[in-house]
Order: sequence, then structure tokens, then C-alpha cells
Amino acid sequence: MSQFQQSKSANVSLQLANLTVLKCQKVVRVIPNKRVVCQGFWQGKPIYAKLFFGADAAKYAARDAAGVKFLLDAKIDVPALLYAGETHDSQLQNLSTQVLIFEAIEPAFTAEQVWPDLDQNQRLILAKNLVAEVAKHHNANLLQTDLYLKNFLVTDKKIYTLDGDGIRKFANLKDNQALQNLAVLWSKFDVLDIEKWQQYLAETYSETRAWNKVVEPKKLAAMANQHRIKVASNYADKKVFRTCTDAAVSSTTSQLFAISKPLSITNLPNHAASLDVLIEQGERLKSGNTCTVALANIDSQKVVIKRYNIKSFWHGVSRVFRPSRAADSWANAHRLTILGVATAKPIALLEQRFFCLRGKAYFLAEYIVAPNARELDSAPNARESVSA
Repeated sequence: MSQFQQSKSANVSLQLANLTVLKCQKVVRVIPNKRVVCQGFWQGKPIYAKLFFGADAAKYAARDAAGVKFLLDAKIDVPALLYAGETHDSQLQNLSTQVLIFEAIEPAFTAEQVWPDLDQNQRLILAKNLVAEVAKHHNANLLQTDLYLKNFLVTDKKIYTLDGDGIRKFANLKDNQALQNLAVLWSKFDVLDIEKWQQYLAETYSETRAWNKVVEPKKLAAMANQHRIKVASNYADKKVFRTCTDAAVSSTTSQLFAISKPLSITNLPNHAASLDVLIEQGERLKSGNTCTVALANIDSQKVVIKRYNIKSFWHGVSRVFRPSRAADSWANAHRLTILGVATAKPIALLEQRFFCLRGKAYFLAEYIVAPNARELDSAPNARESVSA
């Protein structure tokens, strides 16, 4: 897999079991040691290919292909599966490798890609179309267990469902399962939009399913909010404390160091001593027994560094079984981000450790040039301008 992980531009040619050649030109996604998605060409056609690696490659490839067949049988739009089989290439001879090749739908973008550029009316139209698409799934007793906007491909005329791996078929999909799944989709929309749209979206779902049953918009909105909070907590309290798509984490007996990805600062210090120097040389924003805050320059970028101090041995002992305040800041910054709340971007977390004992901890965040709420409130004519 190394040839796929070194660069987004793969330029790798692989011979398949039927002796045709797959040309991967751009890496779209990498799940280390498990799966690679690439864009390229096969038999002269533009395609997307999924390559599955490892002992379970055949199982996951078969599950993905089965999900695509379920969708096709239900007459739900999905990119055509052009090839399903093994590679026959010396570059991958030590790996169990399965390949699925899909037609490239062009021009098209995922719902996640187009969403930010749409106005409110366009977003409502897309949201209703996505709800209708999920209702079609449910009519066919299908459930998308990996329900994200990125798993829907949007064109001028159609919406295509992606990721057959997440599709599950039921003999008889229960109403509560379907509505919980619909609530998961709603959770991907802005909470304020859901307040305005919930009646329209509920009606769209009922009409597409030809239901006589009552779909309670407020109940669905509450279910969506519960799911949103659950996902945010799992992401902020667990996921970003281990290496994942959005964070790189290293942990030893002496420290834990986590950085956000992608990182725009190439020379970010990863030791407490270096951060202490930056704090001393920077502009002091706050000095205190438990917290020191400074504005520093790293790679010509202004960065806010918060150092959470340990006042004494017993203070350190009291922190043994609790996350550091820097870790709380790291988690909450990611929590706010995934919930769509504007916040300073988290850059890094560093905790000094002596086995289970935590020492000083540091949280680094981007510096935002803007007045705080107190400054806005005290500005001339502030109240008049706010109320206008």
C-alpha cells in the first residue's frame, strides 16, 4: 500500500485478474492497511476504484458489492459496478487484494462538497431530495448505516447513493429503525435549519413512502439532536485522542502530543521546554497560578498558547484521574467544530506525564483578530446597532 500513501497523485498501474489494467491517478481516501479509494481509468473509461487489503479484504469487498446490488435491485441510483475481483500484480503479491471498479459520474460532487456553496432555498431543495432518497431506501427495506452527506453524489438530475458497504437489507424494516435512520440524516443539517425545515422534510418523507402514518417533526428533530450530541461526544472525547483523519497522536510515559490535521505549521514544537520559551518570548495575555496564556509566533503565524500549571505535588495528584484542562480545551474545541459552532481552530495538545501522573499541559489554538463580547458591548452605539 505504500505507493498509495506517499502522495495524493498515485500514478499506479495494476494488473487485474482478468488481465486488464487499472490506472490509479489520484488517491481519494486511504484507510491504512485496509482500503484505498482512487480515481483513474480502466479500459479507457474514467472510474473510481476501491482496493481492499488484508485478511478480511474479500469479506469487505463482497459486502460492498452486495450493498450495491441491493440498491440496484430496488432501482435506486448508484454508480455502475464495472468490475469485482482480485488484482494480479507483483507490486501487491504479498497482500490479499480485492478490487471494485465503479463508473465515474461526471460532472458530480458529493452533497458534502456542494452544501457550503448553496443558499438557503437551494439547501432546502437538496435536503428534501436527500430525505426522499433515504425514504426510497426504507421502502426497499434498506438501511444506510454510514449515513453522511459525503455518501450521496449530486448531479443536475439525480442523486446517487455511494458506499454499498454501509447498506443493510432487512426482511421487514421496522418503523422505529427507519425514523431513527432519518433522524441521523437530519443531524447532518444545521440545527437552526432543521427548526425551519422540519415540517417540510417530514412531509417529503411521508409522501415518498406513501405513508398514512404520522411523522412527528419535533420528535424527529429531538432525535436528530440527540444523535448529533452523541456523535460529537464520541469524536471529541475519544477519537481525537488517537490518530485519526483529523488528528495525529503520539503517547509515551513522559508525554502525550496531539496535533490537528492537516497542520499548516511545519515547525511546531513538540516539547514542553520549547513551548515555555515561546511563552516567555511572546506577548503575555494572562498570568496566573493555574493558567498562563501567551501570543506567540510559530512559522510566521500567530498562535495562542495556554499552559495549565501544576501548583504543587498534591495538585498534581488531584489530576491523576482527571483529564488535564488542556485536554478538555482540545476536546471542546473539536466538539464545537463538529457541531458547527464557530471557534478558534485547535492546533495541538501536549501533556507532560510521569507514567499516570500528569504535569504541565499545553493547548495551542489559532489566533483570531476580532473584538470580544465585552469590547463589543462597550463600543459606542453597540446596543443600538445590535438591536437595529
